[in-house]
Amino acid sequence: MKTLVTDSFALTTRLLKDALQKARNKEPVNGEYLNFINNGKPSVLFYSIEDSFDGNTYLVIDFNAELQKIPLFNRELTFGTRTYLTCGCGKKTNALYLKLGYFACRTCQGLNYRSNTIDARSDHGMMLYLQLQRLKVVE
Repeated sequence: MKTLVTDSFALTTRLLKDALQKARNKEPVNGEYLNFINNGKPSVLFYSIEDSFDGNTYLVIDFNAELQKIPLFNRELTFGTRTYLTCGCGKKTNALYLKLGYFACRTCQGLNYRSNTIDARSDHGMMLYLQLQRLKVVE
């Protein structure tokens, strides 16, 4: 069975909102941490945001004593600036997922949405799909 997006921890720009805002304002972001649940166990992720000599900005993650540098990409919009996380494949996204001990986009990690695993054209599949929609409303 394929791994689902909902079963993996997602590092999102929403979780990092304050730190990304500080980085855009050229304020230092050092020694921040996130507490989360990974495979049913509590985990801690340490991160900082660094400016490089080449003019790029990186999110540096320390998870399980392994460092990962994730390039940040700023896009100017009419109402401000939005920051995206850049996956190793070059895709700019709002979320990177933790599956194999490192953070990458949904495509690189091979994650699927639950709705993509159900054939809604069959009677049984339609019943499952509608039940999942009802459960979402209840939650």
